[in-house]
Amino acid sequence: MFSCGLQSKKEEQGNSSTPPIQVVVKKTKPKQNINLQIEESATIGDTLQIVSTQKMLYFPFGIHSGIKDYLKELPLKISLKEKVRENMPVYFIEYNKSIIEVLLGEDPFGKNELLVNIVKAEIMDNQINLFNNIQVGVSKQFFSDFFNLNKTLRSNQIRVVEFVSALSGIWYYYTFDENDILKKIEIKSDYVFE
Repeated sequence: MFSCGLQSKKEEQGNSSTPPIQVVVKKTKPKQNINLQIEESATIGDTLQIVSTQKMLYFPFGIHSGIKDYLKELPLKISLKEKVRENMPVYFIEYNKSIIEVLLGEDPFGKNELLVNIVKAEIMDNQINLFNNIQVGVSKQFFSDFFNLNKTLRSNQIRVVEFVSALSGIWYYYTFDENDILKKIEIKSDYVFE
């Protein structure tokens, strides 16, 4: 796991005695849902692990051929930093307590074009929506309805839902609090930079 290392404005000003405010997003039913292509699933402790061949796992904010298009999916005042790693531009997008790292690289599905690929992300702000309308603050029921997981995601003991791509290295971790509200979305990939 990684930490974004960002602090809120109140923490920067030294006023960290106020408990964080949890925002619950009031969504009752998804406008659409996804029939997740599940290859296998297993429950390990408090984690439901789902292996899927769904291509959407590679593009949490949609498919984009440039960083400017990508940023249109994040209609927020963000901080953007660019670094070059192994001859590839890598972008660090920060917003409040969230960080998203992407690169402009080859299409993971073999087309000869450059696309914005996710490297990793830790999303803790409900203002950031994934392309599939999942965001911090939604209920476990909404999440379950959206991904058609009602039969799989029954237990109140499940705190983490992990999506693993069966096609290549990408992992999503959706973490729910004790009230079954999504509190964090973490995305990891197998990109390794020296």
